[in-house]
Amino acid sequence: MPGLRDYEVSLLKLVDKLTNGSKVVINETGTAVTFTPGQLTGGKISHDCATSRSVVYFLEIAAALAPFCKEAVILQLRGITHDENDHSVDIFRSVTVPLLQKLGVEKDETTSLSFKVVSRGYGETENMGSVIFTCPVVKHLVPLDLAKEGLVNRIRGVFWSAQMNREFSTRFVEAARSVLNKCVADVWVYTENVRNSSKPAFGASLMSETHLGFFKGVSIVCEDPSQAEKLGKQMAKRLMKEIDANGICDSSNQWLVCLFMALAQDHKISSCVLGNDLSDYTVEFMRNIQKFLLVRFKISRVENREDESTEDEDINVVVCKKSPIRLECIGINMTNTARKSL
Repeated sequence: MPGLRDYEVSLLKLVDKLTNGSKVVINETGTAVTFTPGQLTGGKISHDCATSRSVVYFLEIAAALAPFCKEAVILQLRGITHDENDHSVDIFRSVTVPLLQKLGVEKDETTSLSFKVVSRGYGETENMGSVIFTCPVVKHLVPLDLAKEGLVNRIRGVFWSAQMNREFSTRFVEAARSVLNKCVADVWVYTENVRNSSKPAFGASLMSETHLGFFKGVSIVCEDPSQAEKLGKQMAKRLMKEIDANGICDSSNQWLVCLFMALAQDHKISSCVLGNDLSDYTVEFMRNIQKFLLVRFKISRVENREDESTEDEDINVVVCKKSPIRLECIGINMTNTARKSL
């Protein structure tokens, strides 16, 4: 069906709450939108998200806008915390938030960057989940120089289930560890029961951490308990594929790095290594950056190496031999003119 979806309308309402003076006009059929941006103000905001998408769908936009608000953002979102279309809130907390710190969003005089999962929710229920995202403001972004991700020294995970027997968590964890422990000794998965769910389901998130403080993660949601062991191994292999890409972040967060590079100060070239391949979404996002911000990226391989794919018989994971991609650009020197000065 043509026209805006309910979650898109809900996102526009959230943006309106984050700003002052924004105007959104939607025609009767919902096929045309006129948006006039206002000033980013921030502050304490509470928003009920549409239950057709996870709160992470809204958090990704908030994470890109919040650092440039007039006041620190304390955002409370209510909605479902897990779905099949978006990453879980555990990935946002353990992967995206530390990445924001690496990109230059640090604590200011009064506020620290933080994210808290108050309660979880799955499915369209009245008792929705709740999260709180706190983000300080920045005056400007320092040019990035993120070339080395470091070696993975531990893997953490979260397995949640709703209206299901606890034995499925054990089956999932053992299946995932059977793959991961062959490469990393320090693997630990936390299990949790979700009360706010309208139907039986389970989900999991796996996150890797390097000794230099870079994180990558994968997540999944499923309603078939018989798939617990199969999905445990599949998730472990997906995480290992993200690790093998040799980038400073996983493929789902590449766009965020590109955005902050384009907005950084212009006295120095920003550079980073984003793995051996760019996602389709990242490529399209870079095109939009070039179109609207007039910033072009220089794309090159870190080293010349034969591109091939091999399969490790021990863990049955396809290991990609492509060289990592290096991105370089000169930012537009975005300055937060709305920030209060002392």
